[in-house]
Amino acid sequence: MKTRFLLFFLLLANFAFGQIQLRPRELPKELREEYRDTLRDAKKTIAELKKEGWDILPSPIEVPTQIASQRDLFNQAVSNWGERLILPAAIRARLVAECKYSVYGKICDTGKPNHPDINTTTGDARNYTTAPSADDLQGHSTHVAGIAVAKDFGILEALQKSGVYIQAYRKILGDQGQGSFTWIENLYRTEAPEDKAMNARGIAVVYNGSFGTTSSNLIPGVESILAEATKNDAYFIFAAGNHNGAPGYPGSSPYSITCAALDESLVKASYSCYGPQVNNAMPGSAIQSTWLQGQYAKLSGTSMAAPFLYAATVVAKSKWGPKIKGTDQMRKYLGWVSADLGAPGKDNLYGWGLVFIQRILDGDPTKMPGYNPGDPGNPTPPPPAPPTDPVIPEKKENTANLYFPAFRTQVWKTQGSQNSFKLACRFTIQVTSKRYAEDVWTTLDQAIARNFANQYMVVGNDNDYHDVLIWAQHFLAMYLRKDPEVTKLGLTFTITRVDGYDEYGRWGDIPNPKAKLNAFAAKVSGEGVEYAGRNAKSKLKI
Repeated sequence: MKTRFLLFFLLLANFAFGQIQLRPRELPKELREEYRDTLRDAKKTIAELKKEGWDILPSPIEVPTQIASQRDLFNQAVSNWGERLILPAAIRARLVAECKYSVYGKICDTGKPNHPDINTTTGDARNYTTAPSADDLQGHSTHVAGIAVAKDFGILEALQKSGVYIQAYRKILGDQGQGSFTWIENLYRTEAPEDKAMNARGIAVVYNGSFGTTSSNLIPGVESILAEATKNDAYFIFAAGNHNGAPGYPGSSPYSITCAALDESLVKASYSCYGPQVNNAMPGSAIQSTWLQGQYAKLSGTSMAAPFLYAATVVAKSKWGPKIKGTDQMRKYLGWVSADLGAPGKDNLYGWGLVFIQRILDGDPTKMPGYNPGDPGNPTPPPPAPPTDPVIPEKKENTANLYFPAFRTQVWKTQGSQNSFKLACRFTIQVTSKRYAEDVWTTLDQAIARNFANQYMVVGNDNDYHDVLIWAQHFLAMYLRKDPEVTKLGLTFTITRVDGYDEYGRWGDIPNPKAKLNAFAAKVSGEGVEYAGRNAKSKLKI
């Protein structure tokens, strides 16, 4: 007991003062983070796909760090910080009222989602791979599509409901996230006549491409088709890439509207590619969206940033229609309405900056400097005038409830000579801070994973739940002292004994019927512990 207790406080000291480090290999295998296991599996898959010679490989950056069901999230409305940033609730109502031009969107990814929060009935699905089905079995497309149209938090959900926007799916990546430029070329060549026909009826077509390579080399077969398509009313949004270098193809194409990624502090994400090809930077880190099996997941990557820029492009066309025509004008317009980030004007890290939906709704393109209604869409535009009056959200003191769903990284294990049980914790963090709430979320999430999760936490048989709460109290006190911008922090959680995992590797809420479920809730703050619920004040020994 004393040894474990001392170890825990040494780990807290490590968090506060950075003096102690434990290498992952020193930890018991069963206590390592699920994320590390997932990442290792992903890297193994990528290595195998690379040996097979695929042109496009999944990114190891884009591995879910959190997967949760609606029940895990306490049935709270799901959203993400990117959606709340660029489309506040007060602006959402304006979309249907003001956007009247039809737009046809095509998500080119791992296939058609199957999620209760995504309406897939408005557009068709086509399979350009050798996979037997057009369905998304990998998860990437489901996450990307949710950013665009998911119930309650999709940027384009209202436009899809109104019928102005149709979202279709084109499977160009296999069931392991791999792809071939032969598939890509076939996609664009096959879709071109349909796009041209829609353009003739006054319907714009916007493609989202959250895929690419680490090479910037252009692919001639694909380039020739993009060159022709961008002469019409078709737009191609591509992710810049996740290797922190020059944008990979097709993000390096002169016909691409290329998107870099921001973290929650609105700075370039560490992994995001950069260069003169970048037109804009959008939210890309710790983005919560829809996932396989009706779940929700947090992913990071330029693949997550691209659908935000894609949605902005759709809104621009639906609001202003023929006033914006061709890739050149769209680039200029997105630059004109951007909130400048980084160096003044266009730079290699952020392009022209971050696009807010309100600025699109307010920004008549005919008022752009040098506006030319007959612009044919040359893909090498002159630099537009930098946007004025940038709308950067003010850092106000606010309180947010941040829900940590039930993960193996929040499962503690009790060990004894005659038994071995898992204790699962559901965390709810109440944060009052002068920083962005999601920035606090990520910082605290990482701190808990490092210092307060199962890889360092073994509750012995001679312990009780009361000790766990006391440790939580000390953890919070140290966190408060470390971050001067966090003015108040509270923690509410429920501890349950769990007797197994479900088929997806997550712990189950329903214990073995033959086992007794011990559960109670407590609220912890710097002032002490407040008990509530069943077995409220008892010391529950295993």
